Amino acid sequence: MDTQHLPILITLGTTAHMTPVRPTSHRTDWDAFRSALEELHFGKSFSCPEKIDTAAQRLTEKVQAAYSAATTRLPAQTSRRWDLPSRLKLALQKKRNLQKLWARTRCPRIKRELNYITQDLWQAVWMFRGAAWEETIEQAGEDWKSLHLLCRRLTRSPAPVCPLFDKTGTRQYAAKDRAEILAEHLEEQFTPHTPSDTPEAALHHVQVERQVEEFLMAPVPLLPGDYFVSPAKTGKMISRLPNRKAPGPDGIPTVAIRQLPRRAMVTMTRLFNGILRTGHFPKNWKMGRVIAITKAGKDLRLATSQRPITLLSHIAKLY
Repeated sequence: MDTQHLPILITLGTTAHMTPVRPTSHRTDWDAFRSALEELHFGKSFSCPEKIDTAAQRLTEKVQAAYSAATTRLPAQTSRRWDLPSRLKLALQKKRNLQKLWARTRCPRIKRELNYITQDLWQAVWMFRGAAWEETIEQAGEDWKSLHLLCRRLTRSPAPVCPLFDKTGTRQYAAKDRAEILAEHLEEQFTPHTPSDTPEAALHHVQVERQVEEFLMAPVPLLPGDYFVSPAKTGKMISRLPNRKAPGPDGIPTVAIRQLPRRAMVTMTRLFNGILRTGHFPKNWKMGRVIAITKAGKDLRLATSQRPITLLSHIAKLY
């Protein structure tokens, strides 16, 4: 090539979205939630595992439907920490209009008006930010919890979504591809080790397997009485549920369980008693949602740097 220019090869990704999504807020009408579950009833007894699974699934679906119908999703906040009042927003819009007009006309009169509005707007915003900051400091209080929440709100920034390396060393940006990489890594981590070939280890392995099978096949001893858990005991355990805990795969938070009416709490107690009588734990309560948390000081692009945690249903943990 008879030129001073050098060819450049650029590779552009069309599916990479690295900006974290802002979480949406919501508002729940708890009166409507309780009213929807006021007539919840599944029967008095559960005598077989099939009825236990069906009742647990229906209970979860009813609570999910009531919570979803009573909850209104609000748009995510996209403004700054302190939103500007309407008068300053109007002044800012006027300043932008004058900037566009001066860029087209270059009129000295418009330039003087633009400079005056810019100076006045800068001073008004500066005073508003200062007053808002003083109000925030006054509301924080002197206790450690409020100060910690204030510092966390000011310094915490959303973590970037980093790609993960697959087995071939290729960066994967899509959420589905990153989930597959984490699933393969967890499958390798939870694969049992091959037992030793020595006769002593093989004999011990056989004995352990036989004892486990005998324990699982043994009948569950009957507990005395017809009802093992009372609604009062269930309500007491519900009051002890933690506040700020992420929900499991059913999406039911602890605050929704606290708002259950008396009839729904009695139905839940009967289900718990049926589980105790039959010794069968519902299958859908054994499901969990696995999320990955990055280990501190590790390479964010490696699957080995992710620590998995499992989020279980709060109703299942209540039992």
